Amino acid sequence: MLFRSVGNAVPVVISIGGTTSNSVTMAVKAPSGTGNLQIQITGLPGSTPANVAITSAAGFSNIVTSNQSLQVPPGNYTITAASVPVGSVYYAAFPVQQSVTVTAGSSTTVQVSYNAVIPQTVQTLDPQGAQSLSVSPDGNTLTMSANSQAAKSLVPGSVLAIGVTPATPYGLLRQVTSVSQSGSQLVAQTTQATLTDVFQEADFTFSTTITPQNSHALSLRPGVAFRSGTPPGLAPQAATPQDASQIQCASSTPFVLDIPDTPIVQDDNGTVDVSGQIQICPSFVFDFHISGFSLKSLTATATLAENIHLIVGANYHAAFDKQVPIATVATDPIVVFVGPVPLVLTPTFTVYVGVSGQANGGFSVGVTQSASATGGMSYANGALTNHEQLHNGPVCDNRQRFGKGLCGHHHGSEY
Repeated sequence: MLFRSVGNAVPVVISIGGTTSNSVTMAVKAPSGTGNLQIQITGLPGSTPANVAITSAAGFSNIVTSNQSLQVPPGNYTITAASVPVGSVYYAAFPVQQSVTVTAGSSTTVQVSYNAVIPQTVQTLDPQGAQSLSVSPDGNTLTMSANSQAAKSLVPGSVLAIGVTPATPYGLLRQVTSVSQSGSQLVAQTTQATLTDVFQEADFTFSTTITPQNSHALSLRPGVAFRSGTPPGLAPQAATPQDASQIQCASSTPFVLDIPDTPIVQDDNGTVDVSGQIQICPSFVFDFHISGFSLKSLTATATLAENIHLIVGANYHAAFDKQVPIATVATDPIVVFVGPVPLVLTPTFTVYVGVSGQANGGFSVGVTQSASATGGMSYANGALTNHEQLHNGPVCDNRQRFGKGLCGHHHGSEY
């Protein structure tokens, strides 16, 4: 029996065993037709043309300068928005690059937002400048190859936005005060610059999940181990009406802090210690709004979803109330581009364990719970506000309290 191949179909031969051998050729039909890719562009003044490149691994390439509806073959596409010069500034997009999948017979829309206005006095380094760059210990003196095109364009008043380089592992933002040449090297004297030196106008929002793969422990309390993975019995669960305290981790690989017997309180009245595991799923949000070179608002917050299984043991004869840091974790540098300008973000958070209560003897208490907490800061209307909020945590009544929002019944032993 024979089925003929159609279009770009791939013949598949199936051999059927038996006293005789038979072959069947089947046609697996490849996707046909086209899909619709709609490019919607906002943020440019008047009739200023955009510069948006659309490419695919299959060889598709096109440049659009305004809103377009394109009929394209099915596949994966990359949309890249180049900055657009207008007078003494240029308009930049965020995100600079987006990836989408177009399927036959369907429509996919991509929003390209030119949401930042950057003075042309803002410079970034070319590869030669980045590789040759050296920075004085105080950060004021920058030295780079005089052959760098970026170096040649530096003048007093230039703002230099530097991403991650061998000399600047966490980026650098400096304003040039003077430029001189020493042999084959260009030497720039600089002062600290700010976001309002870089952006005349900007609306920026960025969020990410922090995982063990993109972060590292800066410090750990003696004996505490930092690793990835989900410990038995602490798998993240979706919230349900019956148990709204269960937290859905945004990361498929959460942090785990393994805590040995760690003294939290230790004085003449005795000792209160904690042991067990804490699973943490952190996320980070950073946004800011700048208008007329003035910062209107900024928010930087981290949310930690936590699943906790601890044992609190004590031999203590007084009231106690104390918390200690057990781990400080930082992400590897996160580089986000607004147009050509690299922003380097390095969120850092510290995990504390605390206990408070009254004891007159010994006890051992097991505590298991899920909760989430948000901490960070925001700026708006000229005021800076610190954020510290517990979500989905327990309500502690007359039970023992173990750290902020952590409480449990005495369902262990007392002695």
